[in-house]
Amino acid sequence: MIARPHDRTHYSRRLVRTLLLSTMVIALGAGCAAGRAAVAVEGTQVRVVDNDFEPSVLQVTTGDTVTWTWEGSRDHNVVGEAFQSETQASGTFTHTFAQPGTYPYQCALHAGMRGEIIVAD
Repeated sequence: MIARPHDRTHYSRRLVRTLLLSTMVIALGAGCAAGRAAVAVEGTQVRVVDNDFEPSVLQVTTGDTVTWTWEGSRDHNVVGEAFQSETQASGTFTHTFAQPGTYPYQCALHAGMRGEIIVAD
């Protein structure tokens, strides 16, 4: 079958619309994910759930004690430069932050499972 010129134009326009829509959806999704990661939550509690720390960014005051509570079904740990929990599937871990600063941490068992404690005066 030979395509007529107007059929190719219709196909090209449809392809361009599909590509543009796909690009917009991907960009919007990436923007939403980046926005979530940057929001710090005030408090002293972090939930350790399957492959996630909730909240991932916590803001506390100098001298506050943060408690991580395991609620998922998998083993995890909390490893930061100045603190480290045991590998566990239940229970809690606490650490008191005596100095202001930003303290990134992660689960050493699961790549991408990261969090951050921001300590302010």
